[in-house]
Amino acid sequence: MQLSEEHLLIREMAQKFAAEELMPTAGVRDKSAAFPASELKDMGALGLMGMLTPEKWGGSEVGHVGCAIVLEEIAAGDGAISTIASVHNGVGQVPIVDYGTTEQKERFLGPLASGEKIGAFALTEHTAGVTQDSRNKMSEFVATQLLSLFDGENPARPVNPEVIDTYRNKFKNL
Repeated sequence: MQLSEEHLLIREMAQKFAAEELMPTAGVRDKSAAFPASELKDMGALGLMGMLTPEKWGGSEVGHVGCAIVLEEIAAGDGAISTIASVHNGVGQVPIVDYGTTEQKERFLGPLASGEKIGAFALTEHTAGVTQDSRNKMSEFVATQLLSLFDGENPARPVNPEVIDTYRNKFKNL
């Protein structure tokens, strides 16, 4: 595939960012299990956190090829950050872009595309080859992570409030 001039510029920018900003500190983040919040905000400032979101909603709208190019370059600097960015740009925003109401788009896409908020996707299968003890520990972990995303009254993204209340009540003493 012949890349366009725009794609070549995007790749060059992502390569430079990965080499200068991500690669030198990737090992430290891996060893400490630190979440790369500041790196993701920096990526947002470069337009790398809203690559599949239209400019109208705050994204950079580089398309799927541009997004793939960026993710490949970011992965060369830090695989974990590339994975976060992939989920964030894809299942974290595309369903809102494609199926969200105007109010949801206005409320969520700008903060997501800027890197101010991070989109995520959670999937669980309650009997997926694990013991009851590990299921309990994972449920507690997931609930703790979910609760950390919400400020109580204003969820970071649209979810069923009853689900949040269930987790909040079940795990409030963690």
